[in-house]
Amino acid sequence: MVVKKKKFLEPKLSSGKLPAERYKKILNIFNLKSFPKGSKFLDAGCGNGINGLEVAKNNPDCLVFMTDVSIKGLLETREKSLDFKNVISLQSDLDNLIFQENFFDYVWCEGVLHHTPNTFNALKSLSNCVKKNGKIYIWLYPNYRKSYYLFIRDLFVCSHKLPFWAIYLLSVFTAIPYYFFNLIYINIKKIVIPSSRPYLKKRPFLSVVFSIYDSLNPKYQYRHSKKEAKGWLTDLGYASIKLVGDLGLVAKKK
Repeated sequence: MVVKKKKFLEPKLSSGKLPAERYKKILNIFNLKSFPKGSKFLDAGCGNGINGLEVAKNNPDCLVFMTDVSIKGLLETREKSLDFKNVISLQSDLDNLIFQENFFDYVWCEGVLHHTPNTFNALKSLSNCVKKNGKIYIWLYPNYRKSYYLFIRDLFVCSHKLPFWAIYLLSVFTAIPYYFFNLIYINIKKIVIPSSRPYLKKRPFLSVVFSIYDSLNPKYQYRHSKKEAKGWLTDLGYASIKLVGDLGLVAKKK
């Protein structure tokens, strides 16, 4: 999601991963070493555009499209992509995508579908844009696992109705205990299990604030099961459906 005042937040590490690490994740999920020449990639709900721009930077012969419902976010993305000849950014919501059917080879939609009025309807609209034998990756909030961010949303269920400054202050306040708990946990684990050191990273405080804000700010926030999400992709004509963590799914369109 796109925040209203980015200078107060740290969206670059909102997932705890640097841009290069995100790109490596995208390649791994699609089982690629690089994107094929002439392929078309869509970052649906691109937010600040980091994922799509990394794909474009590393694959100059791949055409990268980025969409978001927020014009403010797209203006930032367009500014970042001025030096790229293979990037097209457009305003569009997932329920009314402006692309023709069977257009994209690869579609990436991470943490967006569950923020629409109806998750399945948005997925169906997105799926129409995927080519035969094209691949799609989606990531949804799971309904079988609690995270601190979802717990905070449940505590403040009407937070999306608050003004920016109120959501921001609430995000800062609720980020403090999680940040220090995570810091203590990481340091203890490094001592107890020294081999885990390379895999444990301290998240910047403003990165935690951003993630909480991103949970409190959207109007819609649905959660889903593995069975439900897999069933949707099966009904939409996908095969080779693979579960990636909680709750990511990558699939190939038949």
